[in-house]
Amino acid sequence: MGSQKRIRTVVIGAGWGGSHARVISELSDQFELLGICSRRIERGRSVAEAIGLPGITVTSDWHELVDMPGVDLTVIASPDAHHHEMTCQAIQTGSHVFCDKPLAMSVEHAAEMLRLADARGVCHATGFTWRFAPIFASLADEIDAGRVGWIRGIDAHFTIRPPLPGKEWQFDPRLRIGGVIGNLGVHVIDLALWLLGRANGEVSPTLSGWQVWCEADLVGREGGPVPVVNDIAWIQMRSPEFGSLGRLDAPEQRQRAHIRVFVSQNDTYRAPDPVGLTVHGERRTYEAVANPLDPMAQSLSWVEQTSHPRSSIKPLRYPGGLPHPPSAERPSGGLLYPTLVHLYRDHIGPRIAGRVRFSDGDGEMPTFSSGLRAQYVLESALASARTGGWVNVGDQVDLETS
Repeated sequence: MGSQKRIRTVVIGAGWGGSHARVISELSDQFELLGICSRRIERGRSVAEAIGLPGITVTSDWHELVDMPGVDLTVIASPDAHHHEMTCQAIQTGSHVFCDKPLAMSVEHAAEMLRLADARGVCHATGFTWRFAPIFASLADEIDAGRVGWIRGIDAHFTIRPPLPGKEWQFDPRLRIGGVIGNLGVHVIDLALWLLGRANGEVSPTLSGWQVWCEADLVGREGGPVPVVNDIAWIQMRSPEFGSLGRLDAPEQRQRAHIRVFVSQNDTYRAPDPVGLTVHGERRTYEAVANPLDPMAQSLSWVEQTSHPRSSIKPLRYPGGLPHPPSAERPSGGLLYPTLVHLYRDHIGPRIAGRVRFSDGDGEMPTFSSGLRAQYVLESALASARTGGWVNVGDQVDLETS
């Protein structure tokens, strides 16, 4: 960054936010970590000591960090129910904002966050860092090189264990919308739509014309407005027919792009590769798989015809460097930690330093626009699970539990 000042940063949340804080502290030529907020203040102090910054502000009151003078970047890694209020208040101070996924508890709130950020001219990012995992970064390269062609279908799965002790809030509808869909589903939905857009043409934030079908068990909270998906969900999406998305050599053949997703935090559904995505293109089919507990075992392969032998993509591209060994506290951290490094070092840092607004147009950066798009899918999936049928994305659907 040369003579430019470091980006003064605060982090709200000491769970996954602790990994953000560590990355920010390690990138000390670009960033200066000012403070950490945790509802369990001892946990915040433990993070500060672990990263070698015991003298920074540690508080259990997030307002203290958001209102701190001179903050350039606010990182929000708190439960979903707090995202809207924290983000809006941070933006009002003129701070740039990273907010984890899902962006909010409703499309209305997510859209307001995006509008406010754009109106104030601040940079904004959301937590779809799986885009930077080596298998998906390399798959995006294959698409950009024209080796995949027009994408007809994407199949994806994301299956992990139930929440670890202390993480049970992930299924509390007062704190997280959509249960396993909000926790895992939005990641693979974002990946699928991001890759689809690179091949077939940009996918709008509102997914106008798309339809969603979801099969899942819903658990309501007494007196609460939003149901939570229990721990398993099947989601299907279909694009508008040809004419508003993509291209075909024979335009009279009206076709859709299809996305199918299975997500689970139920021990019954086991997989050697808990994260997987298969892209069916007009030229090749690609399969990307990863196991967060064995980060170096991830692979990307392709076939040209049915039953043909597969070919592997080697070496993969590692945007944030090689994965770290996983830890007991954060089993997926080994694979995802470098994705945070890439996010801050190569995206957030340069953009804030240059006062360049984030956009999806650069092909990689997940912004609030990406978060809003996933929010539309999330709410549509909940509506579909209630009604048992296809839902047109963007329809005003009553999500009140019966």
